[in-house]
Amino acid sequence: MNAWRNSVVNRLIPTALAILLTAPPASALVRALASPAVERRDFAEKILASTHAEWSRHFASRGRTYVAPRSVFMQLPHGHPARGFGYHRQVGVNVELSDMIELQRAQPASADLITALIIAHEVAHHVQRVLEKAAKVQRPASMARELEADCAAGWWLAKANARSLNATGKPFLVAQDLAVDLARALNLLSGSKRSGLPSGSETHGQVEERVSAVQSGMRSLRVEECGAGFEF
Repeated sequence: MNAWRNSVVNRLIPTALAILLTAPPASALVRALASPAVERRDFAEKILASTHAEWSRHFASRGRTYVAPRSVFMQLPHGHPARGFGYHRQVGVNVELSDMIELQRAQPASADLITALIIAHEVAHHVQRVLEKAAKVQRPASMARELEADCAAGWWLAKANARSLNATGKPFLVAQDLAVDLARALNLLSGSKRSGLPSGSETHGQVEERVSAVQSGMRSLRVEECGAGFEF
C-alpha cells in the first residue's frame, strides 16, 4: 500500500464510516440496495472473528497476548483511489464491501473462500507489524512479505477448517479449485479482466506464486514456517 493511497484512505474513513454505519435507510429501495452490503459485512465479521480466535490461540501458546486490528468497512465506487482491501498501520484492516459484493455476484461458488483468504491476508500483515514492533525492527514492503501473508492466510484456513470439522463434521470453507478461483477473483478485483492484462502483481506476486504460498500455509503445522515475519 503506497503512502499516497494510505493518506487518501485515512482522510476518507470518517466520511465513509458515517455513510455506511450511521446513515438510516430512507426508503424500501435504499434498504434493498443496502442488503448485499449488510450480508457481506456479516460474513466479513465472521472471518475476522475466526482469525482473531486462531491468532489468539497461537500467541497464547507463545506466552503472548494477541490484540486484533481495528476493522474499517467501506463501500466505494469503481475507480475510487481508495477502493480495495488493505492493511494500514495507523488504521487497521480495511474491508471493501463493494469488492465483496462484486465478487459474490461474479463467482458465487468461491466468493466466500476467496474473500476469507483476502481478509486473512490483511490480518496477517497486522501480525507481521505486531511482531516487528515487539522485535523493534521494520521490514520494508516486498513481494516476500506479501507471499508470507498469503501463506499465513492458508495456515489460518487449515486451522479454521480443522476446528470446524471437529465441532460440526464440516469444514469452515472448501477450496474446490483454488488456482482457478483465485486467478478469476484477482483479475476481477484488479480490473485485469476488463483490460486484458495478465493476472498477478509486481508487489504481490503472480497468481501461481500466491496459490503456492496459500497451499504451503495450509500444509504447515507452524505459521513460523511461512517466513521471518511470523517468528516470535
